[in-house]
Parts: sequence; C-alpha cells; structure tokens
Amino acid sequence: MPNKPNVVLRGGPADGQISYFSALGDPMPIEDVGGGSITYVDNDELEEHQGIQLRVYVPKV
Repeated sequence: MPNKPNVVLRGGPADGQISYFSALGDPMPIEDVGGGSITYVDNDELEEHQGIQLRVYVPKV
C-alpha cells in the first residue's frame, strides 16, 4: 500500500510537487533534472489539497 502524500514543495524547480516524506521536519533533498540537488526545509505551514493537510517545504536559503 503506497504512503499518502504529506508534503507540498513551494518554490524552486519542484514547485507544486506533492509527495510523501517519512521524516517530517527534517530537510528533504530533491534531485533536479539537470543532475543537481536542492534541499527543501519545513516552513511550519500547512496547505490543504483535496481535503488533505500537507506540510509546506521551501528551498533552503
């Protein structure tokens, strides 16, 4: 059974991506299509998508 989405990414190359992250609160590394990597961090906000509350992660500055 797949895990339910719990994170939405805002800003950067993965803006709008909704996914599951097992370690909520920890930094989330994302590889972009060019082979680089960007780290997203929890910004202590929630967003609702289709009745599900998702944690908002933004690029680490």
